[in-house]
Amino acid sequence: METLLIITGALALLSAALPWRRVINAVNLAGYLAYAAVTALLVRSHLAGTDGPATGLFHHDALTLLILIIISVVGFAGALYSAPFIAGEIERHRLSPFKYRKYFALYNLLFFAMTLLVLADNIGVMWVSIEATTLASALMVSFDNRHEAVEAAWRYLLICSIGIAFALFGTVLTYYASSHAGGPESGSLSWRTLLTSAATIDPASMKFAFLFLLLGYGTKAGLVPMARWKPRTYGEAPSPVSAVLAGGLVACSLYTLVRFAVLCGAVLGQATVGRYLVFFGLISVVFSVPLIIAENDVKRIFAYSSIEHVGIIVVGLGFGTFYGIYGALLHILNNAVMKTALFMSAGNLVSATGEKDVRRLSCMIRSTPLITIGFLAAVVAVTAMPPFSLFLSEFNILRGGLQSGGYLAVGVLLVAFLLVFIAFYVKFSQVAFGDECRADARPVARRQQLIPVVLLMPMLMLGFFIPDPLHRLLVEAAGLFGVKP
Repeated sequence: METLLIITGALALLSAALPWRRVINAVNLAGYLAYAAVTALLVRSHLAGTDGPATGLFHHDALTLLILIIISVVGFAGALYSAPFIAGEIERHRLSPFKYRKYFALYNLLFFAMTLLVLADNIGVMWVSIEATTLASALMVSFDNRHEAVEAAWRYLLICSIGIAFALFGTVLTYYASSHAGGPESGSLSWRTLLTSAATIDPASMKFAFLFLLLGYGTKAGLVPMARWKPRTYGEAPSPVSAVLAGGLVACSLYTLVRFAVLCGAVLGQATVGRYLVFFGLISVVFSVPLIIAENDVKRIFAYSSIEHVGIIVVGLGFGTFYGIYGALLHILNNAVMKTALFMSAGNLVSATGEKDVRRLSCMIRSTPLITIGFLAAVVAVTAMPPFSLFLSEFNILRGGLQSGGYLAVGVLLVAFLLVFIAFYVKFSQVAFGDECRADARPVARRQQLIPVVLLMPMLMLGFFIPDPLHRLLVEAAGLFGVKP
């Protein structure tokens, strides 16, 4: 497990030290291929039952491995996409050549922090890691030093720091509740120890802790009421940064919520925790839909879509049934890969046209066919249209809602799905097939154009068939909530 931290840490140092772009590119791509290979070996040994007991500061289980898979995919795709994007910005004199090294150093520091967050067995180390992701990603949001980007980074830093302060208070309360349990395992910050002693933890303190943790880590995930940083941050950040934040960092933030939902469910009962999750999840979905309809900035539309999908995932967890939780965990994976592809395809469109307002984009299929095809495929995928795998995860969440008796929540979700689909169809069909065709598209590197399309291919496959190793990981991760198929 420590190998993953060594890889990302070494990549950060090498990216800062090496002066040659091609060498930096090769080192980063090789590094993330190695990261993926190590993750695959961890998955294989875990499913075979040969990974041995967890010891020390680090541990991994099925949930950890699911998020590591996401980090592997987003990390490699992001590095592959970032190289031509940043090089293009330098060629247009929007960035200085020195910024190339700085970008990849920050990129790898962000992935180091995300990896530490996921592997840590200690809730204090987890909190430090999530704060580190905030600092690294804020510097990446303001990377081009535009006034709008710097302002967005400050807003992001301020709101997320407030959220992280809530999470810190919730962490302290968790320790307090554990310390009053009595016995040799009281006062621990270890996940494993907290779960084994859950029956003796003070429920009154833990209830307050969960509310602060939900608000705190929900801020990082983009859960209402602390989600207003997302549209401006995603809208103003460089496109590869938006993709990594919406794909990798949101998944890691949701990981923290899942962990604490499991712990607090063991202390307070899953029904109590589930009510809070369904409430905040539905509020996020309802909040995002009218803003998706009203917004015209393409990247901000997708930011509001990210808020909606975080809400859907949290609602699925809150239903508390096997299918709801299984669907929510699958949705974390689907949303991470599809949002990465979505923001990359949007970035390609903006790079080609210099325009983010969908009202000024029309008939792009003629001037930028490959970019537009990738963009439309990503839009169709994120609206959960079959055969893409987002349909399968949302179907399971709805099935779990019906299984739990949450008919009102299921109805709200169905109405939201329909409204978002109509909004996306109206806005983006005009972008692709409108009457006034643009002939002034700028060239975009072929690699940039292909990456979103390639990312969507496994999502298409998962819509038809979930491989057995992934299915077993999802079933085992859902079992942390005490549910079985």
